[in-house]
Amino acid sequence: MSSEIDNSSALTEVAARKIAAAVHDIVAASFDHAIRALNRSAAMPPPETTVSDSAPDGESVEEFAVRNGISRAQGYKEIAAGRLVARKVNSRTIITREDAAAWRRSLPKMSTNTAEAAA
Repeated sequence: MSSEIDNSSALTEVAARKIAAAVHDIVAASFDHAIRALNRSAAMPPPETTVSDSAPDGESVEEFAVRNGISRAQGYKEIAAGRLVARKVNSRTIITREDAAAWRRSLPKMSTNTAEAAA
């Protein structure tokens, strides 16, 4: 009976080693896959700095909004109100650098009283 127990515990130990080796291989493969994915994504520029291919001298409304600290919805409101000039390139709405600069120049200047109240 004790030899059966010894054989059984030896088999259990062998099985445990095989399972541990298999888990190690799976974890190592997953880690390698994750590192390769990170390296691929690091080679791509962040989306905020990507300039649209269809408008090399302009930007989308979303890019304009991010660059100017407003929401995308506010960008479209500025266009609808006629304060911001936008152009269509196929189905895309773009804002040229010149139009963005003109919009910024048209913004009201802060008065000294307003600046002191904001501080």
